[in-house]
Amino acid sequence: MMKKATYGQRAAATLIDLLIIGVVVALFVVIFKNFMVKEAPEVLVNLTQQYLDGTITPNEYLEEIQSLMQNDVTVLAYYNGIQSFYISTFATFIIVFCLYYVLLPMLWKSGQTVGRFAMKIKVKNADDDTYTVGTCILREIVGNLLISVVLNCCCCIPLIINLIIIGKNGYSIADGISRSELVSTVYKEEEEQSDNPFNDYLNADITKETNVEDQDFFFNEDEKKDDNNDK
Repeated sequence: MMKKATYGQRAAATLIDLLIIGVVVALFVVIFKNFMVKEAPEVLVNLTQQYLDGTITPNEYLEEIQSLMQNDVTVLAYYNGIQSFYISTFATFIIVFCLYYVLLPMLWKSGQTVGRFAMKIKVKNADDDTYTVGTCILREIVGNLLISVVLNCCCCIPLIINLIIIGKNGYSIADGISRSELVSTVYKEEEEQSDNPFNDYLNADITKETNVEDQDFFFNEDEKKDDNNDK
């Protein structure tokens, strides 16, 4: 049985992966912001300056903004550009998240992302050592994206529940939904090495006083008989 990934490994791998996703989304922001968000109209700049100087009250400021959006096309276009930019940024995050967490583990064929590879853990089905597309979609899209990202934007209850579950039995909500688990790849490597029948000999401390007869497992019975006949 493979060893479960620790909470520290899970957290570190998630931080690394989200950092990579964040860099990609940040590049989108830098490239497309100037195309989608135009420079603020002068009338809006003057109004904002009056609000900052205390010339008008917050209620008067909001009323003026609403009036400008109804009567001034440039102000309306400016706010529409900001709204479109925020929606596009969020959509970009969703797309990059899905591509990163679904395509990458499938192409890597080991249930790993960059973060999981760095922390030496991987995802596998609960019943065997495989990681199918269906399991990947259930885990990453339904479990991690919808519950861990979208719902946590509304409230922290899913995040708190997830942390409690992981701390209690080593499984997250995504693990349960997809019937998968995060396991250590280091443990698997050590397990494969322990199955090597020559490990006892390779790791033994053989000295000059070692009896040759103790190493007879390297010879078959016919070789032993021939050796005895020669004697």
